[in-house]
Amino acid sequence: NIPQVFWMTDAAQKDTIYVSPAYEKITGRPVSELAAEPQAWLRTIHGEDRERVKYSRKERAPLGTYDIEYRMLRSDGSLRWVHDRAFPVKNTRGEVYRIAGIAEDITERKQAQEQLANLAHYDSLTGLPNRVLFNDRLRQALAQAHRNQWILGVLFLDLDRFKIVNDTLGHIKGDLLLKQVAARLGACLRPTDTVGRLSGDEFAIILSELAEAQNAGYVAQKIIDALASPFDLDGNEVFVTASIGITLYPSDSRGVETLVRDADAAMYGAKAAGRNNYQYYTAEMNARATEKLQLETGIRRGLERGELLLHYQPKIDIASGRISGLEALLRWQSPERGLVPPGQFIPVLEETGLIVQVGEWVLRTACAQLKAWQQAGVRTVPVAINLSARQLRQQGFAAVLDHALKEHGIDPQLIHMEITESALMDNPEEAIIILNEIKALGVRLEADDFGTGYSSLSYLKRFPLDALKIDRSFVRDMTLDEDDAVIARTVITLAHSLGLKVIAEGVETEEQLAFLGDNRCDEAQGFLFARPLPADDCRALLSSNGLLHSPRREAEAAGRKPAILVVDDNKEDLMLARIMLQKDGHNILTAGDTRQAFELLNNNRVGIVISDQNMPQMSGVDFLRQVKLMYPETVRIMFSGARDFNTATAAINEGEVQRFFVKGRDEELLRREIKRKSGLPARSLQNTTG
Repeated sequence: NIPQVFWMTDAAQKDTIYVSPAYEKITGRPVSELAAEPQAWLRTIHGEDRERVKYSRKERAPLGTYDIEYRMLRSDGSLRWVHDRAFPVKNTRGEVYRIAGIAEDITERKQAQEQLANLAHYDSLTGLPNRVLFNDRLRQALAQAHRNQWILGVLFLDLDRFKIVNDTLGHIKGDLLLKQVAARLGACLRPTDTVGRLSGDEFAIILSELAEAQNAGYVAQKIIDALASPFDLDGNEVFVTASIGITLYPSDSRGVETLVRDADAAMYGAKAAGRNNYQYYTAEMNARATEKLQLETGIRRGLERGELLLHYQPKIDIASGRISGLEALLRWQSPERGLVPPGQFIPVLEETGLIVQVGEWVLRTACAQLKAWQQAGVRTVPVAINLSARQLRQQGFAAVLDHALKEHGIDPQLIHMEITESALMDNPEEAIIILNEIKALGVRLEADDFGTGYSSLSYLKRFPLDALKIDRSFVRDMTLDEDDAVIARTVITLAHSLGLKVIAEGVETEEQLAFLGDNRCDEAQGFLFARPLPADDCRALLSSNGLLHSPRREAEAAGRKPAILVVDDNKEDLMLARIMLQKDGHNILTAGDTRQAFELLNNNRVGIVISDQNMPQMSGVDFLRQVKLMYPETVRIMFSGARDFNTATAAINEGEVQRFFVKGRDEELLRREIKRKSGLPARSLQNTTG
């Protein structure tokens, strides 16, 4: 009645003495065939296992060491696994005269083991080797490459913006995408190569035998091209790109872990280079990865130890020159590293998600500082706080903000939240909802780094913004580059047409400030006025009159007519030009160099600029070109030597210079032109030349 097959043969195992009825259940064959043919059992054993079983029965069964697993073919062709054991039976004289055994059907157990082994080594979603099996195959491939002196490549691949698919279409569609990606990857490789799924949307590939190192790049590009076609996720068409890192054996490393680690570092290099590309590993990448890990550990400890602090950079009202607000800027004072630049650790905060926790700390600290200044009787101005993209997506951020305001008793109008344009456009519909929640608290909103995020005008008018900040990249070159000048003017005009204030960041020169003032920019921020300051220094600044720059255009406010600015490094020529033009009643300003000229342009209303061509710091053409960018309504005249005629002609053709007159010959022509341009009543021109 037992389910196992009990069997017994003679000592030589030639005759079968007894087999229990379970034999028929396991093999699907009658017991009677064994009586007729003792070797019938051996014939049911799978051909690949038969000789092994035959040898073991003969040699080990008489010794009591026969214990073996093998496959058996049933009469219907199906396969069963059998665990067979035997022991000798001795007579009274101690002689072996029979062999007895028990055979057990272990098929279900074997299948369970195989399933467990499959789960342990293969990804259940894509069917690809998982990290364990991938690393095992990489070890084997490395051993083979070492024996044959082959070049071996490891590719580490990460899907770009896969999270967006998961978040918008759901995890079921995300899983379907991963399956389709796995299929396309397999189609790009040779049968001897291996592709595995390591985790999430990360895949790794072994290129087992490469004729040349650059062939790994060819395969990477082939993969990028294969992923370029859209994916159909049950009617939802999506596009997904990939960033790929490449390491090579033996040039980069000879170890499994190092090859995969460095390929991962190279993949991050591909992401930093703009995604949808591949990068070969370099030693600098690993150094950056190590530094990043150390930074993450350090900033976590710093948050616990209270090493974070805020500095405050003033903003000024351009018209009055007074402080109109502050921007709270995060700093990390590390005992080991000193004051760590924000560009080093803030990206780590963003990547790890610590920015949410740190952002709440910044909010509470800024509110507490405002309260302390108020209690000390210091003039308070609004403080702007940067809101990261992760915080913008944080559920309940408005409630966190409201709690901080109420906890410290801060007027919401004193808090401005700055959100980068790219963060707003990451998910504009969601951003509109969250911004409206923040706006309802009475907090003002500013779009930071404006001009870099490709905002749609239809969204821009729907965002409940109060101000735009012109990105420093446009401010830096707007007095040198006509395109940047046009962008800056356009942003100012656009913002004012939408009822928004305009703030320019990164202002470092008087020329930049003059340009902004002439184009009606409202506020400015930058090193020209003040660097970010510790709270105590900022308090001292606020306690004073708060004037960081002289008010602009005092002459204009007094109703004076535009002045004429003459620029020449030759003091004698400069004096003669002043005398000549003053006798016609003009208000004359003079500058011996271009730096002084720009200061005068910044602080005075100038209608006409007259410049010599040959000056040490900057040629007259280059100077007037900048004047055109900064003060496009100003008349630009070159008054120089005859030898500069060809230079002036080219500048006139390009629109940099509007008129050219020769010193010592065209003084009366110059006077006549200036009177015509300035609209002053003509006086005697008795000595005017043709």
